[in-house]
Amino acid sequence: MANTLDDPAPPPDGGRTPGEWYAGPAPRRHSSQGLVLARLTAVHAELDHAALMASAPYLRRWSDSDWPADDFTVGENRRELGWHDEEHAARVALTYSLLDAVERRVLGCVYVRPLRDMLRTRGVEPPADPDRAGDDTPCIRGWVRRDEPEVLELRFLGVVTGWLTGPEWAFPELWWTAASDDARQLAALDELGWTREVRIPMADATRDWVFRAPQLRPSS
Repeated sequence: MANTLDDPAPPPDGGRTPGEWYAGPAPRRHSSQGLVLARLTAVHAELDHAALMASAPYLRRWSDSDWPADDFTVGENRRELGWHDEEHAARVALTYSLLDAVERRVLGCVYVRPLRDMLRTRGVEPPADPDRAGDDTPCIRGWVRRDEPEVLELRFLGVVTGWLTGPEWAFPELWWTAASDDARQLAALDELGWTREVRIPMADATRDWVFRAPQLRPSS
């Protein structure tokens, strides 16, 4: 697996300013169906750490990395969350914590960043493929903790995709990003109708990054 952090990364290169890929509104929070999405900051460092360590083996596959290590500490997590907060403010990436309705338990996280940067943080150069989304196309990645019932996966994806494609945002299009062996996420995306698909091999070429978008409606 690639030895990278999860999603913290330097600002994109290539002469772009960090926020250039998305200049629209970025709401701080959203609640729906008993779930809360709140901007990811160090405020929830301990709750977030508990979610990470409850899901560590899955997250290593999810991120194609060795993160989080077995000895990953709350202090290290607090520093990473501070980095996420800075990235969010600079529009390098938009990051949200998933919490329960009373905000006493972190259930997962959501990350939105442009396709080119999402791939490069995973050690992959975007291929010259006319069928894939453009370099600045927003891509969503997210996870839910593994000690929750499987039914939460569908509710999580439904809430996140419904919000990010709604009127509070101004994304021209969105793609969800999943690992090709993440059967639960791919099944949930099938049920939600996010079945338009592009695959790009991971850095070690043993699995693919699967990019999913809603099926296009036939033109009238």
